[in-house]
Amino acid sequence: MHTTLALLLALIACGTPAVAPPTPVAAAPAPEAAPTAALALSGTISFAGTPKGQAVFVSVKDPAHPGPPLAAKKLPPGPFPLAFTLTQADVVQMGPPRPIPAQVALTVTLDGDGDAMSKDPADPKAIVETASTAADLAITLPVTLGVDRAAKLACVIMAVPQAMIIALLFNWGLPWHAAIAAL
Repeated sequence: MHTTLALLLALIACGTPAVAPPTPVAAAPAPEAAPTAALALSGTISFAGTPKGQAVFVSVKDPAHPGPPLAAKKLPPGPFPLAFTLTQADVVQMGPPRPIPAQVALTVTLDGDGDAMSKDPADPKAIVETASTAADLAITLPVTLGVDRAAKLACVIMAVPQAMIIALLFNWGLPWHAAIAAL
């Protein structure tokens, strides 16, 4: 009981505690922007086939972040070897500036219809991860057959061994077996 009374007297004697004025809160420092590298890529694009495309698209993406390209350029479809250069002037502006990482994914596509938004799997395409300031890059686009020519080639490749098996079965005196294999 004495303790409670002593506590109550101490509160009355001291009065209400003074409230200190609020101290101004300093603004939090702005987060540091990710380190950016300059964009300076150059090199040559080779293609051994006959170019049937409408344009060559060269684009740069951040391999760590999916999304639209950081930089892009449309080039004529030849003659090959075709020289290319990507600089800060080719950076695609979409919203706030995006940092250029030290390592980038460079994509080169020989586009059949000249539209960067359409994606045809038959279009020759090469992707190279490189430094954002690499020079003298040598990119070779693969030669593709296309759907029709690839299907015809596959049929011929499968028909030749089948014909050989039928001929061997006839040679071994098994004509009924050869007839069944021919079906």
